[in-house]
Amino acid sequence: MRKGFEIDQIEPLENYPTVLIFATGYGTSPIGSLIESRFNADKRSDVKLFYGVRNLDNMAYQDRIKDWEASGVKRVPILSQPHGIMNFYRTV
Repeated sequence: MRKGFEIDQIEPLENYPTVLIFATGYGTSPIGSLIESRFNADKRSDVKLFYGVRNLDNMAYQDRIKDWEASGVKRVPILSQPHGIMNFYRTV
């Protein structure tokens, strides 16, 4: 298993104002560690977390995501089965 990357690779802040983060389901746990560490999302101009999940009800870490949003991370949910889509296909 690889060790990932050193957080110093996206510093100094003024050189990396935009950071895009991608995660799915429970794989969000290591991303949470990044956000909650010395990442300084609140000092960057644009930090987005693209979060893949079946639907909003299945989104893990909802309580922590609210804290991440308060620290400057913008959540962008990517839904594979939003509510209503399965019912649509059953009626066709």
